Amino acid sequence: MSEHSNVETIYAYLDGELSQQEALALEAHLRTCPECAGELEHQRSLFRSIESLPSVPLGTNLAPGVMAAIRPRRDWLQSLVLGELLAAASLTTALVLWLGGAELQL
Repeated sequence: MSEHSNVETIYAYLDGELSQQEALALEAHLRTCPECAGELEHQRSLFRSIESLPSVPLGTNLAPGVMAAIRPRRDWLQSLVLGELLAAASLTTALVLWLGGAELQL
């Protein structure tokens, strides 16, 4: 790793999301790059600060509102797909009947 690490890679490292090979490459880079090592420590400090914040319970359950906003779109999409399937089935039936009728006339 010759270039500086980006913040997303450092986040992935801190979250344990890098492969072993990627983590080893980053660790080797950090040993030779004070700038990236400083960024890693800055992010670790930031993570510790965030984790030390008190948990604040929400006064309102947001799930019903979110689900209500999502559901109409999903229902619309399901209706569209169902309509396309019905149209395809109707066309297939008409084609089979038409071709079947053509064979009878031969």
